[in-house]
Amino acid sequence: MIDFRTARPTTDWARAKPYTKQSHLYIDVKPLEQSPIDMKLRFRCKNNPSCKTHFCRLIGWEYMEAFRAFRIKYGSDAEGIAKIKEAIVSRFSDSSSSAFALLGTHSRYPVWMIGQLYFFKKDLPQMLF
Repeated sequence: MIDFRTARPTTDWARAKPYTKQSHLYIDVKPLEQSPIDMKLRFRCKNNPSCKTHFCRLIGWEYMEAFRAFRIKYGSDAEGIAKIKEAIVSRFSDSSSSAFALLGTHSRYPVWMIGQLYFFKKDLPQMLF
């Protein structure tokens, strides 16, 4: 990992995705809350000296939920973002672990996004399937 950045979303769900407030016939459903921040990671591929870096949006649900919990616990958006960044940077900095990212693209746009980050201890035994 080279950099971790956050920004406010540039689109408004109420205008861009009115179906998020769609009602259901038999149950009350809380409307989806738009993510209050966009998280992006800049990283370089391991063992690829010609990699010029990648900059991808981090869309994992648990990172957004952690941010929501942290901004309440620590009192501000800035503190919530700082705690998320601290956790991600420390995991990438841990030399006893290897980092893996689950990447995918959006069906409408040719951009890569990070759906999940995984950190595994390097001393795990090899398993054959």
